[in-house]
Amino acid sequence: MLDKAKDPLPEAPDLSEAAEAIARGRELVKQARRLGEAADRQIEEVQATIEQAECVLDRSQQLLGDKLGE
Repeated sequence: MLDKAKDPLPEAPDLSEAAEAIARGRELVKQARRLGEAADRQIEEVQATIEQAECVLDRSQQLLGDKLGE
């Protein structure tokens, strides 16, 4: 039977690459969240612009209708 006390300990794996990959992954998640939030803001701005354009168009149609009806 082998004497386990005399066996050298196995070499610990190098976890630095895994730790770097995890840190990079976390940074990518943060970046993706920021980009998603920025995209949401841009979508809201576009929707507001469309609403304003619809109001202007409606008013223009009213004015043209009033002038054509005179």
